[in-house]
Amino acid sequence: MEPLMTALKSNQVVSFDYFSFQKETTSHNTIHPYLLKEYQNRWFLYGKNEKYDDFRIYGLERLSNLVLTDFVFEPEKDYEPAKDFENIIGITLKPFIDNHPVQDIVLSMNREQSRYFKTLPWHSNHIIIIDNEDEFRVKLHILANYEFLQQLLRYCDKITVLEPQWLRKRLKEILTTSALKY
Repeated sequence: MEPLMTALKSNQVVSFDYFSFQKETTSHNTIHPYLLKEYQNRWFLYGKNEKYDDFRIYGLERLSNLVLTDFVFEPEKDYEPAKDFENIIGITLKPFIDNHPVQDIVLSMNREQSRYFKTLPWHSNHIIIIDNEDEFRVKLHILANYEFLQQLLRYCDKITVLEPQWLRKRLKEILTTSALKY
């Protein structure tokens, strides 16, 4: 963490080897570091990859051979990296299916789950639509990314997606496939 904090403060280019869980390979990366982000007790580096000229996120536990280079980069003017994470849960900046943009997602949950949601909301931009003995309904304006899908599946017996319809359909497909395993 300490070398990355130094690199962030001084706009120092860093290089490291990175193991990808998806590809099961290690690649060498040269990054302009912009942000350190924590999610579920793990730390991530968000920065611009020189080779691909785009922003990517890297789990710190999978970095090795970290080097702070002698090169300094000029941060992109008027760019605020934290804004990339404003309407997401977690760290994945892509939708988990197709190219659905940030949108309103309406959830209905049982009374018990509503108590948990109220004390630990999934996202700060939630709006409570209904809160009575029969139903707790909430609207989130977020990207339906991988971490959001994990949350829905984690509480699938206590939460119902009401909108959008494409998400209801996709969840039904996932749950049907999952049920066939048992």
